[in-house]
Amino acid sequence: MSDGLAAKKSDRLLEPVERISEALFGLIMVLTFTCSISVGEAARDDVRTMLVGAFGCNLVWGVIDAILYLMGSLAERGKQSAPERPRLTGKDWLAALGIFLWVFLITIPVAIPFVAVRDVRLALRISNGIAVVLLFVAGYAFGRSSGLRPGWTGVVMVLLGSALVAATIALGG
Repeated sequence: MSDGLAAKKSDRLLEPVERISEALFGLIMVLTFTCSISVGEAARDDVRTMLVGAFGCNLVWGVIDAILYLMGSLAERGKQSAPERPRLTGKDWLAALGIFLWVFLITIPVAIPFVAVRDVRLALRISNGIAVVLLFVAGYAFGRSSGLRPGWTGVVMVLLGSALVAATIALGG
């Protein structure tokens, strides 16, 4: 990697893989809520409860992820400047805000069908379709960023994301 590219890469608030990871994290979290609703028996109150849970969960996990990012930045800076007391920069806080937003806002496209469509079964199918597309897009982007075959990486991400959601639901998460 040339020095110019290394400098350019470090100017980013979040690297592409970090952004993709945060989007995947948020998607998996929201999918554990949307996929756990029983469409055969779900009433509008059940949908409302599920949406509050999904948004609340991603809100809190966005905050947690942002705090962990700040802690990691502080620890890394502490290693680099031994005699100095490490401090967070404005860029660190902005990146943490970006992390929070990625985790929280990814909830919206997956949740919209439950607000816009009265039939819970249809809303779930539309929501899952949106989630599959988002998983594929994230996998595709990861493939491009990592030098992998983007199309296949997108397919693998759909399969991996689905397996992680299923495991999370099965384990009560």
